Formats: sequence, C-alpha cells, structure tokens
Amino acid sequence: MTTDNIDNQNTAVNSDNADNSTDSDNLKNADNGTTSNTLFAEEIVSATQPKQQRIGKQQRRLDYEEYRTTFLSPVTICDRHQITISVEMWRKLERVARILGDHRSTVAGFAESIFRHHFAIYADDIEIWRKL
Repeated sequence: MTTDNIDNQNTAVNSDNADNSTDSDNLKNADNGTTSNTLFAEEIVSATQPKQQRIGKQQRRLDYEEYRTTFLSPVTICDRHQITISVEMWRKLERVARILGDHRSTVAGFAESIFRHHFAIYADDIEIWRKL
C-alpha cells in the first residue's frame, strides 16, 4: 500500500530558505508585543562582550612604575644559593633587568622578586596542595 505524500512534501532548508529576520521584521514583532529571538540574542552578545578601552599614556606609566617597584627594586640577599636556568631564560631576565631597571637592578634581584611575588600569590594554594 503506497500513499501519496504530495501534501507532506518537505523541502530542504538551507541558508537561502531559512528565516532571516531583518531589523524591520524585529520592529514589527516588537510593535505586535512579541519579542524576536534574533533581537534578544544580539542584546545578550552585546551585554557579554565588554568594550575595549584605550589605555592611555598616564596609565601605562603608572603600570610601569608599579612593575618597577614590585620586581626591579634592589634586593639584598644575605644567604645565597645557586640555581641553574637555561641561557634563554637568563637572557630574558637580563634584558628586562637592564632595560627596565635602573643601574642598581640585577638579574638575581629580579629573579628573587619574581619568586617572592609568586609565593605571595600562591602561598595558600601551596599549603592546601601540600596536604593532599
């Protein structure tokens, strides 16, 4: 037994046949008291993506001064131990210490400041991880 599906013909939906709402359609729907999914989705996207703000020269200088005081201030190390690092890492540390620091900045002081900052940030986590 075969049935004619002339009344139930399904046409493939592609991007050409899809419901592409325009702004005028959205306004018509808003006038009728209904909300459009497209308009709602655009509002969500615009609300979740913050606008990029331009960072001014003044803010960059303040950030630089904060970085210098945190990492490039001279550090006195009484009891010393050697560590081994790669040549690549040494060059990066030396470049930052020499270019951004003043004449009293050293690679050892810069590395010491980085370590102190790291342990200050992760002290609580390190203690929790130690107990695992």
